[in-house]
Amino acid sequence: MVGMAMGVCFIYAKLGNGPWDQADVARGFSISTAVTVAFSALLVLMGRNTPAAISRKEGVAIVGLGWILIAVFGALPFHLCQPGLTASNALFESMSGFSTTGATVFPTLVDISGPILLWRSITQWLGGLGILVLFVALLSHLGIGNKALFRHESSAQVSGISKCV
Repeated sequence: MVGMAMGVCFIYAKLGNGPWDQADVARGFSISTAVTVAFSALLVLMGRNTPAAISRKEGVAIVGLGWILIAVFGALPFHLCQPGLTASNALFESMSGFSTTGATVFPTLVDISGPILLWRSITQWLGGLGILVLFVALLSHLGIGNKALFRHESSAQVSGISKCV
């Protein structure tokens, strides 16, 4: 999914006519897309003969490693396409997008190329979807319903005492 999203940014970089250097940005996205898709295909091939059931420990490991890997692969376009963005700043930008914190290392977003801004937006969108899917999948598996989620996340009155907003 991340590789496909990078592919969309690659197409935008190739077809767009903004003030950015199209060849450099498109090359950065093509490399990022190829590396991400190749690694994903490798993981799929390695896991095709494994049992379908996973233990709770394996599930926690998959989620933890998945967050780290998605941040690393998501940092590739920031590092390859944006001149002067170090690997650590690219990783920060990627993780802030996928965790939907919205923090940024860019001093201003005016000078950033269109495809990089699109990628930054997509990381935040995918991060938001990931949180929703995680809540729905995890809470339904644990038997906690929507009312419990609403009760924990809302500022509604609880036992006559209202929470601070």
